[in-house]
Amino acid sequence: MADVWHIGEFDERVVIQRPVSVRGDQGQKTRTWETHSCVWARVIRDVSRMIDNGNLEDGRSIECHIYKIPGLDTRWRVVVDGVPCDIRSIDMGGRLSPVCVLSLYTPESV
Repeated sequence: MADVWHIGEFDERVVIQRPVSVRGDQGQKTRTWETHSCVWARVIRDVSRMIDNGNLEDGRSIECHIYKIPGLDTRWRVVVDGVPCDIRSIDMGGRLSPVCVLSLYTPESV
């Protein structure tokens, strides 16, 4: 059985950004972020704890359901409530599903 979702659950606006490489005055490469789209999403928040460099750290794990975007990969990022979140993984949910699930992570609280 596939994951059941309803269009009314897509009730939060998130911003999808993609990286753009820019060359500076002295030839150095820098990465800037370009807004690709603002989309409606179903956002599920959860606190995750992990050990990093021997220290216990709290982070925010977010599951974001959006309609599929061509070319979307894990180098892109999603801005939820003004906080940029890294995309850890993308679950495409099958070939016929119009929705994908993004696993996001940010060290800040959202």
